[in-house]
Amino acid sequence: MSCIKYSIGDAVKIVTGQHRGESGVVSGTTEKMYYIRLNTSQVELRLMASSVMKVEENNNLEGAERIAMELHLIRR
Repeated sequence: MSCIKYSIGDAVKIVTGQHRGESGVVSGTTEKMYYIRLNTSQVELRLMASSVMKVEENNNLEGAERIAMELHLIRR
C-alpha cells in the first residue's frame, strides 16, 4: 500500500528533521518517499512522506514556487 499523497509540482513544507520549516516543491516520488527541491537553495532532498505537508492552496506562494521549479527545470 502506497502512502504517496502528493504529485510532482505540489508545493510542500517540511515538518520534521534538519530542514523543518523550509518549503519546496515535489520533484519526484518513490513508494514511501518524496524528492523535494528546496525553494531557497534549489537543493534536492529525499524525505519520508511523513516529513512533508502540502502547502494550502490559499497560500499565494504556491504559484511562485511552481514557477520557480519550472524555471529551474527549463534551465537544466
